[in-house]
Amino acid sequence: MVVNQFVKIGMKMKKRIALFTCMFATAICGILNAAIINLDAGQAGRVFEGIGLVNSSGTSKLLMDYPQEQREQILDLLFKPGYGAALTIIKNEIGSDSNTSSGTEPSHMRAADETPSARGVNFWMCREAKKINDKMKFGAGRWGMPAWAASSMEAKQKYYLAYVETMKNNNTPLDFLAPDENEGAFDRDWVAGVLRPALDEAGYRGLSLVAKDGPDWNIAYELEKDPELKSAVAGMNCHYRTDGDPAALESGLPLYNDEADTPMRGAYAGMMSAAMNIARQYIDGRMTRLLYQPALDCVYDSIKYNGKGIITANTPWSGHYEVHPSLWMTAHYTRFIKPGWVFMDNACGAAGVDDDEYYLSARDTDTGDYSIVIVNNSDNARIYAFKAGKGLSKAPVHAYRTRQNEQFVKRAVIKPEAGEFRIMAAPRSIYSITTLTGVKKGGIAGKIPADRPLPLPYSEPFTGYADGSQPRYFHDQAGAFEIASGGDFKFLKQVITTPPVEWRGDNIKRGPYTVFGDMRWRGCGVSADVLIGDDSYALISGRGVLHNRDSGAPPSGYQLELTSSGVWTLRKNNFGAITDFASATLNAFDPDKWHNIMVSMEGSTITAYVDGALLTQANDSTFACGQAAIGCSCTGVIFDNITVRGVSGADNGACTMADDDGKTMKFTGSWEREEGTWMDMGRGASKSANAGDTMEFAFSGTGFFITGRLFDYGGKADVYVDGVKRKSIDTYDPGKVHRAQLCAVDGLKNTGHKVKLLVTGENGAGSKGSIVYIDTAGWF
Repeated sequence: MVVNQFVKIGMKMKKRIALFTCMFATAICGILNAAIINLDAGQAGRVFEGIGLVNSSGTSKLLMDYPQEQREQILDLLFKPGYGAALTIIKNEIGSDSNTSSGTEPSHMRAADETPSARGVNFWMCREAKKINDKMKFGAGRWGMPAWAASSMEAKQKYYLAYVETMKNNNTPLDFLAPDENEGAFDRDWVAGVLRPALDEAGYRGLSLVAKDGPDWNIAYELEKDPELKSAVAGMNCHYRTDGDPAALESGLPLYNDEADTPMRGAYAGMMSAAMNIARQYIDGRMTRLLYQPALDCVYDSIKYNGKGIITANTPWSGHYEVHPSLWMTAHYTRFIKPGWVFMDNACGAAGVDDDEYYLSARDTDTGDYSIVIVNNSDNARIYAFKAGKGLSKAPVHAYRTRQNEQFVKRAVIKPEAGEFRIMAAPRSIYSITTLTGVKKGGIAGKIPADRPLPLPYSEPFTGYADGSQPRYFHDQAGAFEIASGGDFKFLKQVITTPPVEWRGDNIKRGPYTVFGDMRWRGCGVSADVLIGDDSYALISGRGVLHNRDSGAPPSGYQLELTSSGVWTLRKNNFGAITDFASATLNAFDPDKWHNIMVSMEGSTITAYVDGALLTQANDSTFACGQAAIGCSCTGVIFDNITVRGVSGADNGACTMADDDGKTMKFTGSWEREEGTWMDMGRGASKSANAGDTMEFAFSGTGFFITGRLFDYGGKADVYVDGVKRKSIDTYDPGKVHRAQLCAVDGLKNTGHKVKLLVTGENGAGSKGSIVYIDTAGWF
């Protein structure tokens, strides 16, 4: 609501309407405790450098697998000026073939004598972004490191310079570089005595070193005492903070937030918190650059840190993706405050006393244009009264707003009187006010394709790929699985034989693996031809739901492992808790010949085969559905002809799934949705401990399942189908299990059914409480 004169934008006309007189506006200002702000071009602050993203194969690889049309749409929404988020910075993870978050980053140089190569998604994504915006800025930082590069200072120097050179040859030269380990070791002698001189000698004097990628500003105190180190760096950064530090603020160096919290998909409260943080990082910390970690959520729902991003794109076979409101929140900054604009410090601050209202102002020093971003995360409206002083444009200002149910909507054009104007900021909203003209909300023509399961039967013979590339829909979690050739045919080979120096933990100790396929695969058999070789093993896996790379465990789900000596094991891995169902040794096994391994899942019956011969069966209902995976030792194990088929000859082994977002499942009573953890589907689960609370859904098919949490405060519930009680469930577990299959019912008539879960209010057996968590429902 604008308190002054404004021009309402219509489809065919513009019409000026007087809303209130200035006298009444002044009275309202007093009632609503107005914030009165002078916009003074003489109060120059720091220079804004932009908003961007941290980029890795773990968060971006699946984007390469999308159909070209949707891939280009997503890239435009991220990087195209004047269109979507308009991000202007990419910071790449320097690859080491280790998993530092959500997947492994292929190394550009795997051995000291190898010619550097632009492997993985990062180099490609930088090229694509630069095609869209030739003013993009690029940076890089290291998490892990290949073992050879960690062997000496000389090797480390060679590794770093090879990356810098590869980015230059990629036509995306680096603008800044983190000089040592992310959130880890910082070697002063390496930075000041080796890396900086080596870069200068190689012709990269203009490449800025920014230290030190950590959670605090302690580097500022080191620089105070060390002039040589200070001369080696061109800026300081911090992660996930908005506050400053006296030594950092007085250093004279630019300050950055090079890993910032990203809103969790569509969570509006998280989006508003992130919006406030962008303002606060300058108001409180004088930080002039922000990098989302990450912005692009191309992460399977089974993988750690899924669900963080302003765009989610993790079903490439369908072409489906989601644009979250947080993208338009980001646009409230990037589309109005441009890199190179100068903040007006006297017009950047907090309104109110509850740390939930902020405003940020900046100007173009060449044209006098200015913009203001207001974040009102309070429960009350507030009037802002502005006066634009000398040196600023006298043009009308344009107001844009984002609220929970609408994003980036142009609200009004306000004509200042003697430089003065007012605007009322509604509760829980974001505003951008600018003298810039022509700002529009970008968007694609037509509809985003609907989400759908990856069809079965699925097969991947690895033909048609270039050697060294990664196959579609495969997401490496440890090691590197790449296309290779042998004679007249192609195959998939795990190429890392010397484990890298990992960032944290020892994720590869249980062996490399890569996941692929659809989370909705249920009744299917997963198989692969394998050439194991000596002193090695290979495995095939299905129904993976949560891959815990931190534990160093094999992939999640049911899996068959086969070793060089012919020892086979059928097991399950439930988030690091491994249960072996059966194991034995094959007679006269030859590891130098091709063999077929297969694990089949039909309901709760899990069956293992080698070369078509049945080995064993197990009965287990831990996992309702999930992805497939292959894995092996740190040797050159080869895979070919990977297939996934519906059981009993059926082509469709996928189920339909619904999250607990209220669209399909109806919750009645006092249920609460607990949000935040990646271990729940959709980053949340609904909970209740109150007797009589219900969850209901309807479906057509022959069976269904319900998933949720098991934990030490778990309670009980009854499950009814078409009004008849079919199951009683107990959600107690002494540990904590997410996405557990709480119940499953099959064998129903293939028609419509109604399911009701009734919370009983009873404690589970041995439990400390009666809480029931519901995550998803599925049917088939």
